[in-house]
Amino acid sequence: MNNYYVYVYLDPRKNGNFQYDEFSFQYEPIYVGKGKNNRINDHMNKYDLSHCKNKIKVNKLIKILKNGQTPITMKYKENLSHLVASKFEKKLIMSIGRINLKTGPLTNLTDGGEGSYKRVVSEKTRDKIRQKAIGRIVWNKGLTKKDIRVRKNTEKNIGSKRSNSSKKLMSKKRKDFCSTVEYKEWFKNHNPALNKEIMKARSEKVKRNGIFKGKNNPRYIDVDINMIIDLYVNKKMLIGEISKIFGVGRSLIERRLKSADVKIYRGKRK
Repeated sequence: MNNYYVYVYLDPRKNGNFQYDEFSFQYEPIYVGKGKNNRINDHMNKYDLSHCKNKIKVNKLIKILKNGQTPITMKYKENLSHLVASKFEKKLIMSIGRINLKTGPLTNLTDGGEGSYKRVVSEKTRDKIRQKAIGRIVWNKGLTKKDIRVRKNTEKNIGSKRSNSSKKLMSKKRKDFCSTVEYKEWFKNHNPALNKEIMKARSEKVKRNGIFKGKNNPRYIDVDINMIIDLYVNKKMLIGEISKIFGVGRSLIERRLKSADVKIYRGKRK
């Protein structure tokens, strides 16, 4: 549906002729966005002004309000599909330029069109985020699925589905990210299957510490191996039947039998 539009916020304090490629304004543009319905007015509500993470935009809007004026809003282009609106928003932002990139007057933190994709965050801001996260305890730490708070959070999301356009956008962002040279290099260095040094170090750590052996293995089952051998050898039960009895996978039962030097039969048992 073509119910999207691209809007612009203008600074009423700065009047003049502002030309950016084929786009012209009578006041200096300070923010470009896209949306539908009443999205154009959302930036001015009290909640957004107090909780918005884009402090450059918020500070600019507050200065205008303190000056006894209201930011000028205009729908630059209407009756667009989400895809067309995203592309036009991106083109408009690129033409005007952003403050955080020192290319123009816009307070946008992204290139537009794809949410927070390619957002520029300063090292100072990163450090603030790190310091704020130190010592923070996750709300569901130590809780089980039976806890009422966990159940409420789970039930709230049951039945919720993403729209097809949202799925396509997420897929595109993921593909674009995975196709970058930086990601491929990172994946090569951190993927054990592609990095022999990591595999060697992990193998030596297992041998040295004995981790994942016996009861340290999360898939370990504390049952008598003689019981498994008796069911398989004497009672001639199939591995699949034994795995159902103990509630584990077939491969685990098979590994237990191999560790006890029991011959594994393929096909039907005689």
